Amino acid sequence: MAIVATPVVNKTDYKSWTITALDGDVSLVFPHGFKQTAPGGNPLTGVAPDFCMLQELVSYANAADPNWGCTCDATNITLTKTGSAGSGGAVAGTTLIGKVFAWRPHSIGE
Repeated sequence: MAIVATPVVNKTDYKSWTITALDGDVSLVFPHGFKQTAPGGNPLTGVAPDFCMLQELVSYANAADPNWGCTCDATNITLTKTGSAGSGGAVAGTTLIGKVFAWRPHSIGE
């Protein structure tokens, strides 16, 4: 299987997802959907969020080396982890391992 991001909140300037994964899953790239805002920005153009945070819900004590990573660009959020024992679940889609939050407050400069 793969890491799965399930949308929880999908607003113009704030979005969040719950993350499920198996022990052996190692990466996921998914679109965040943030766009530039009018009047100065083009609403069809993607833009990176100002804040992007991963909150791990899997205890480091339970995983040999989860080694989580979370990066953002103008179109996607990329999550990575090692495929170590205890870093996910045994049944696809059932073990909640993290939450991702992304925020892009309105910019006066646009």
